[in-house]
Amino acid sequence: MSSFIELGNKRKSCGNFNLSKKPEKEQLIKCIGTARLAPSACNSQPWSFVIVNNPEKSSSVAKCVEGMGMNKFAENCPRLL
Repeated sequence: MSSFIELGNKRKSCGNFNLSKKPEKEQLIKCIGTARLAPSACNSQPWSFVIVNNPEKSSSVAKCVEGMGMNKFAENCPRLL
């Protein structure tokens, strides 16, 4: 259990993105695969994932999530998952 606590203590969120280095498709697929394995009640896995890879659409999606009062960094994200 101590390793999980250590991991939680080291965790951080990043709001600054290197726009010149965009993630590769394979990296995005691995991220979704890992997120899909997250625990859920009764293993219901009630989530779905969408990759937004178009700058114009990313901007529109970013405005939606920023409108919820959080994710102010989303406008600067090169890809949204």
